[in-house]
Amino acid sequence: MVPNSAITSAVPASLSGRSAEEAIIISSLFRTITLKNSRRRYGAVRLYTSLNNDPHLSLYT
Repeated sequence: MVPNSAITSAVPASLSGRSAEEAIIISSLFRTITLKNSRRRYGAVRLYTSLNNDPHLSLYT
């Protein structure tokens, strides 16, 4: 487990007035949003490699 202080310090300063529980919920929301964005980027890379039909690139995607 990550200590609460580490999680709250990662949250923007505008949220510092809120409770630790709220900060953790908000930071986990940010994490899921960034995960979705990276997955979309990963899909774009796969599409790009399949269009180019490069076997070496498609191995890594």
